[in-house]
Amino acid sequence: MKVGVVAFSLYGFSKDLFDLQNLDEMFKSIANAGAEAIEIPCLLNSKNCNLDILLNNRDELSKFLKLIADNGLSISALNCCGNPLHPQEEIRIVEIEILKNVIQLAQKINVDNVIVFSGCPGSFTGDENANWIVYPHPKVNIEILKWQWEKIAIPFWKEIAIYAKKLGIKLCFELHPGNLVYNYDTFINLRNNTNENVGVNFDPSHFFWQSIDPLALLHKIKESIFHVHIKDVMFNNFDCSLNGVLANKSFKEKADRSWIFCTVGRGQSYEFWKCFINTLRLIGYDGVLSIEQEDLLFTFFEGFRRGVITLKKLLNE
Repeated sequence: MKVGVVAFSLYGFSKDLFDLQNLDEMFKSIANAGAEAIEIPCLLNSKNCNLDILLNNRDELSKFLKLIADNGLSISALNCCGNPLHPQEEIRIVEIEILKNVIQLAQKINVDNVIVFSGCPGSFTGDENANWIVYPHPKVNIEILKWQWEKIAIPFWKEIAIYAKKLGIKLCFELHPGNLVYNYDTFINLRNNTNENVGVNFDPSHFFWQSIDPLALLHKIKESIFHVHIKDVMFNNFDCSLNGVLANKSFKEKADRSWIFCTVGRGQSYEFWKCFINTLRLIGYDGVLSIEQEDLLFTFFEGFRRGVITLKKLLNE
């Protein structure tokens, strides 16, 4: 396995992607920290990936890829985690266009994996924003959830899965709360209604606070693990005892949340992470471990650097 990183504006980079001096500095910093691969976010208004330029300007694309290769890095995935099921048509159209363009770009640069969220629709009552149903009361919630799957999500993702398969691209769904697909049952529902190109970007951090056992889930969906994120969760036990884990406070209120994301090894024990790496080996995963640095107690680069050190130690045991 290789150590990688999700290249979200590394330690404050905010210039345009095609400021090549800036980009070269970013890739050098990633490589010097010990990473071997990068995951490129391709979101709406992304500073890291200008889709129009990459798809339509061969020279700029060549410069971009050369900078990555010259720094000894590979691309593990393109990340397109938006909401293509958004209930507002004007937003949904843009999200779908971005998703299809990212799939095209992945094929063009020979990257197998595109990381996505399933997204979440509104309801048949005409919501303007997503309506994430996690409780069966009142009874209309069950009707809304059924409608979201049967009328919106399954038809859409069935079509996109066929499109991705034709281009040889794997769709790596991040099982992320707030989306229709966030646990075992919801993933299997999607997989059974699409095709074998639908798999998982396995991020254990989302399972810790849902009381899902990441090790058990790895074994259960082992053939569907296409890509892996590395991110930990630190619990505030006092706040958990008062409010539980359904934390809807802003991440900026980190001292008052029941949990926050953190650098690998600062939440779960080192022994857990050793078991996690060994389980990946047992199920045959030999891809990239992509660090997603969202530890608010460190700068991006410091958290990323600490994560690389921990992962390298784990991989060498």
